Amino acid sequence: MKTDKLKNNKVGEIVVFSFVLLCFISFMNEIFDLPHLLGAPRTYFNWKEVIIEIIFIAFIGGFTVTKVVQLMKQRDQVRTLLEKSRQDLIERNRELNELNCEKNKFLGIVAHDLRNPLATVKIASFQLMKNIREEEHGQKECNQIILKLTEFMLNLVNDLLDVSKIESGNFELNITKNDYVKFLNENLRCNTLIAQAKGIKIIKKYDDHIPEMWFDVDKIGQLVTNLVDNAIKYSYRNASITVEVKKVKNGVITSIVDQGQGIPENEQKNIFKEFHKANVIPTGGEKPTGLGLAIAKKIIDKHKGKIEVESKVGKGSRFNFILPLNLGV
Repeated sequence: MKTDKLKNNKVGEIVVFSFVLLCFISFMNEIFDLPHLLGAPRTYFNWKEVIIEIIFIAFIGGFTVTKVVQLMKQRDQVRTLLEKSRQDLIERNRELNELNCEKNKFLGIVAHDLRNPLATVKIASFQLMKNIREEEHGQKECNQIILKLTEFMLNLVNDLLDVSKIESGNFELNITKNDYVKFLNENLRCNTLIAQAKGIKIIKKYDDHIPEMWFDVDKIGQLVTNLVDNAIKYSYRNASITVEVKKVKNGVITSIVDQGQGIPENEQKNIFKEFHKANVIPTGGEKPTGLGLAIAKKIIDKHKGKIEVESKVGKGSRFNFILPLNLGV
């Protein structure tokens, strides 16, 4: 406000000075006949002309000053409105952040409280499945439905817990140096068993001399599991999934390549968003939560890496993620 006052005073001084200067030039012009000094024909002093010129200058000057003052007032009003809008925006953002924190806290509590009973139901259903005789087909079918739905709900709860941790800022990495090829092979064992149930073969193609790398074993394991599980879900029976690992200049690229249905081009930009489900339906009736790829992106972002997808409908999909070599430096 002080600065604006100083600016206003300065503008006023300049306007007054300009008006006085013009009057002085007009007056001197009549007394000394300045055009004659420059070679024009001589004229004589005329008070009427001086008065007319001063009135003209005063009129133009007054009009200019009025316009300048109006523009300065408008500028000040706009500045006041902008400042008020900025303060309102800051306040709204603060309120939204508080509500978002409350939402994350609520999600975390609900998901945590649901996880243990769901896990117990899953184990109980699995035990019942083992004890049901072949002739009790109806009971076995009902139990399969319970087991399948419980597994879906447990996956959803676990994903919700991960999302709430990430968004609340409680998502910390435990970075250690590891043999990346050995880590991948161990991680893919479980996926291989799931793939075999659909007759799907997992093929590994690794470059030679993949260096040891710095990363969070649990989180990258979760990322790989999510990508391979998705490849299995959307692949047809007796297809194959290829896991490729290549060393590049500043990192290592891991690619999960399937021969599934592919993702429509207009949906590819949204697949890493939370709760987004593509129109493509899993081939074995599996139920996606819509959170796996969102979590995968957050994990790779936290590792300062990058994840992307290449896909064509009817041909399959390729998910590539890159881990930097210098993460632990």
